[in-house]
Amino acid sequence: MWGPSTTTISKPTYVDKENGCLVEKWTQLKEMAGTEKWMAGFYGEDGGRDAILSKRIDDGASECTVAYPPTTGGNTIAIRCQW
Repeated sequence: MWGPSTTTISKPTYVDKENGCLVEKWTQLKEMAGTEKWMAGFYGEDGGRDAILSKRIDDGASECTVAYPPTTGGNTIAIRCQW
């Protein structure tokens, strides 16, 4: 059942490359107490947002890191969260 909710969209606090993968890190999640926490990826041609894949993460997560290969190949996305 859908109901009223508060949505907060956070930008990563750290973006870089590690071991050939692009890495984004969100370190401010602990400040989002009392709200649901979700990770979402936007996909489409030329940066469009034709499709969104999302997954709810544990409400107690304080930091999450997402690592993914550059667009030149690979298809594995690693999401690691800390509590």
